Amino acid sequence: MTHPPQAPRRTRLDRLLRTASVVVPLGLLGNLALTLATTGRGVWSALATFPLPSLAIAVVLSLLPWLTNAWRIQLWTSFLGRPLAFRQALRIQLATEIGSAATPTASGGEFFKWAFYLRHGFSPGTAASLTALTVLEDTLFFALAIPTALALSDAGRLPVLRAIGREFRERTFVVVPLLLLGLSAVLLTVWATLRGAYGGRARRWSLRRLARARHRWRVFWRDAGDVYRELIARGKRRFALSFLLTAVQWSARYSVAAALLSYLRVPIDPLLSFVLQWTLFTLLNLVPTPGATGGAEAAFLLLYSPFVPRRLLGLATASWRFLMFYLPLGLGAALFWALSAAEEGRRGPPWRALSNASTNTSSAALRR
Repeated sequence: MTHPPQAPRRTRLDRLLRTASVVVPLGLLGNLALTLATTGRGVWSALATFPLPSLAIAVVLSLLPWLTNAWRIQLWTSFLGRPLAFRQALRIQLATEIGSAATPTASGGEFFKWAFYLRHGFSPGTAASLTALTVLEDTLFFALAIPTALALSDAGRLPVLRAIGREFRERTFVVVPLLLLGLSAVLLTVWATLRGAYGGRARRWSLRRLARARHRWRVFWRDAGDVYRELIARGKRRFALSFLLTAVQWSARYSVAAALLSYLRVPIDPLLSFVLQWTLFTLLNLVPTPGATGGAEAAFLLLYSPFVPRRLLGLATASWRFLMFYLPLGLGAALFWALSAAEEGRRGPPWRALSNASTNTSSAALRR
């Protein structure tokens, strides 16, 4: 069961939150500096005459994924018999966004979502299945959307995308063998330890750890299997509805750049921009900084420089980064704090909710 919040103590997630509180202001300052350094005064004065509806649409599109993700969470938690209120589902999504911003892009925020599912009473296997189900829906959507967008636009013929594709293919032939070699070395070391190659004490310690891990994994996979068997048996319509929300979510998110460029009076094919955004966010998985700070701006400049005039490129880059990252993160953090304060009451500061969700609940659940 979940232990009540105890005296404040430093945790890894506390450090992540503090990292986010530093990264966001620094990122905003860098965002402003980039805009001022690369944009002439004439552009600023001309902004007053630009079509504001396009900017308003870009803002709405950047925030819409909050709602679609919360609805997806509600769909699947109610399907498993533990329905969550919209405010609870939204709080889980906001925690995921904040956690993702404080960690490298490749790590994502799924751990935070998993921790909050545990806090709402789901077993570790069920919580992991719910988290993985979101990834599965996203993957299926892109498997259909990207080939369609490539076929209906000129994205496949862009030199920059061809160059990125070649680079990925060349690196794959190097990275994959290295990963397999490293995995083989780890497995060989474990096997040798279990056979007693490093002494009886190391062997006994390893066997105890292995027995505990096997028990936990059996329970974990049993719960996960129950979720997917239930989904196959009676969840097809719900999956179709959730997949529709997934399509709306990613279409909105990857259309922000096209709406923003429309505001700046830079015409671009929406499907082409969709492919560019998908490519951009794929590249960000290689950036080790929290929230892909620095790398996101560089990737946008690389991909959109052929389409955006030089005098507007800095403004477009900074505006896109603000709409896609700093605005949702700032508003999301404020809303998360408000929802946490309302739900936690006097049990502790709102930020403690995110920390306790992943420390207390995960440790308690893994002891079951």
